[in-house]
Amino acid sequence: MVVAVIGVLMSLVMPALGYARVTARVTQCTGNLRNIGQGWQMYAEDFRDYAMPQVWFGSPSVYWWGANANPADYTVGLLAPYLGQEAGLDNVFDCPEQPWGSYIPQGTARGPTTTYGYNGLYFAPPASGWFPGTLPPGCNARWKQMGEVEGASQVFAFADTGLDWSNAGTVSNNCFLDGPMVPWGSRWGQNRYPTLRFRHHGRAVVTFADGHVEAIAKGRARITSTASDIGYVGESLAPHYVPDWDEWF
Repeated sequence: MVVAVIGVLMSLVMPALGYARVTARVTQCTGNLRNIGQGWQMYAEDFRDYAMPQVWFGSPSVYWWGANANPADYTVGLLAPYLGQEAGLDNVFDCPEQPWGSYIPQGTARGPTTTYGYNGLYFAPPASGWFPGTLPPGCNARWKQMGEVEGASQVFAFADTGLDWSNAGTVSNNCFLDGPMVPWGSRWGQNRYPTLRFRHHGRAVVTFADGHVEAIAKGRARITSTASDIGYVGESLAPHYVPDWDEWF
């Protein structure tokens, strides 16, 4: 009888514990992305209101989170001076729902880098990684100052991200936040591999350009990798990814 009662109690408690763990991870992820967003805004204050680059290519290449070296070097990342942390930055770049060992690292680094992505394509097109060095002739994309961002409360700045090239559940990390279309030469092309990942039991945590952080439900998205819950929100690049996309080419 006692064993049966304990079993019933455990069946009631376990779902609650599971929910508590999920909630705790969402809370930690939200805190990470809020800190990253605040550092991003402080960067702009120091650079005449211009948004942070996505990447400076070199040997090694320095991304917004740090240098893609082996081992990765967070201390030279563009946000490092604003996050007030030592090397490793207290895991602020790691989503607790996507721990090291649960994904394949990209690039030179063989250890943790980041599991969050930045919308550098909109905010800093020449240093977004899509246009190494120069924009194509006739492209009207401009490096954005924070004060000129269109619909800042709807524009994604940072978010949970990942890549699943085969739609088989084998996930790579990716520090770019890409939507339904990406540049192909001097035009827009359909993106088969968007990066927004709904890994918090069907939700993706997003930092918006105005600084607020929100967990977006998968029901609002078009999923391109069903095995990994990766996709994008909206049918065009506006308003969440590149609001002025139709003026670029």
